[in-house]
Amino acid sequence: MADNRLYELTLEETLDKLSRGEITSVNLTQAVLDRINEQDDAVRAYICVQPEIALEMAKFRDQSLSFSAFVGALQAVGTDVVAPTTSSLTLNHVTRADGIKPALPVAEALANAPAAKDDQFWLKPVL
Repeated sequence: MADNRLYELTLEETLDKLSRGEITSVNLTQAVLDRINEQDDAVRAYICVQPEIALEMAKFRDQSLSFSAFVGALQAVGTDVVAPTTSSLTLNHVTRADGIKPALPVAEALANAPAAKDDQFWLKPVL
C-alpha cells in the first residue's frame, strides 16, 4: 500500500505497522492531511485544519517511541546490584561552620558605592 493511502488502514493495521516500524506517525499524519486537502472542498468535514501542529505532534510521537524503546533497552540491563547514585564522582562538600563574625565597617562597605547618604547606599529610583 502506498504511503498516500495509509488513511485506508484499519486502526489495528495502523498500530501493527507503527509497532513494526513499517510506517511512522509523520507518514500517517501526512497521508491523512493529503486526503483532507483532496476531499475537504467536497466533503467539508473540518472547520479548521492545522497541518503544522499535526505534523509536529506526529514527530513528537515518533521521537517518544524511539525514546521509550531506548528506555526499554536500559531496563533490560540488570541493575539490581548497582547502588543508586546522584553523581558518578565522589562529592566533597567544602563548608564551614556558621559563626558570628564582626560586621564590615560602614566606611569599607560603602567604599565602592556609586553614592552614599546617612551611612546607606543611595540609588536613583527605578520607576
